[in-house]
Amino acid sequence: MLWKFEDPGETHLQFGKVQNLRCAVRRISGVVIPVGGVFSFWKQIGRATTRKGYTIGRELREGCLIPSLGGGLCQRSNTL
Repeated sequence: MLWKFEDPGETHLQFGKVQNLRCAVRRISGVVIPVGGVFSFWKQIGRATTRKGYTIGRELREGCLIPSLGGGLCQRSNTL
């Protein structure tokens, strides 16, 4: 689920998460994995930086929701 507005105070984190997911999709779109090949989501997208377009988003860490740069990327990696 991309949009989940439980707390209006977290709206900016939701928008950040969606932005981060868009950045990640651009980095994996069109990647071809050969038969028997290995794909690493984290290797493909690299480190989340503001220079690459990533922003503060929602991150789930040890059961707590926290704001972090690149927050929300685990949603895309889990989807794969």
